[in-house]
Amino acid sequence: MPEYNVCANCGMQFGLALSECPKCKWPAPGREEERRLEEQRREEERKRFEELIVTASPGVEGYLVTKYIDLVSAEVVVGTGIFSEFSASFFDFFGGRIGAFEKKFAQAKEAALTKLRWAAIAQGANAVICAKLDYENVGDRNLLMVVASGTAVLVEPSSAASGEIED
Repeated sequence: MPEYNVCANCGMQFGLALSECPKCKWPAPGREEERRLEEQRREEERKRFEELIVTASPGVEGYLVTKYIDLVSAEVVVGTGIFSEFSASFFDFFGGRIGAFEKKFAQAKEAALTKLRWAAIAQGANAVICAKLDYENVGDRNLLMVVASGTAVLVEPSSAASGEIED
């Protein structure tokens, strides 16, 4: 009996206790079904992430809220960096836009919204309503905090939106 597995993808030898090749992540012999199911689960999560609706409105046009799940929130803290501070001082004195800060704000906003979407999906939601973004300066260390929050809900298309006529 062999004392190691041989990767069917790259040919690397690896221990029997490992479930996948450490080099290329190919499943160990007999584990292909586990890998297929994991890839299928990840694809379904990615699809749910892309389809999740986030809106600042208290509802979604063309949809009915069928269940209010819970409040969801996500926090992101980023440092502005010494070069951003230097350019901010320059533009504060002479006027103008501060591109380095604008980029940091945009990155922090996207990170907070991404975390908010994953938090809503973890609770079984397919939409977040009443979404809100708050920006705060944290302490005197030039840190920026972005908080995204909203209500995780389940929505379904309303009959009026699908073209059906209600009696």
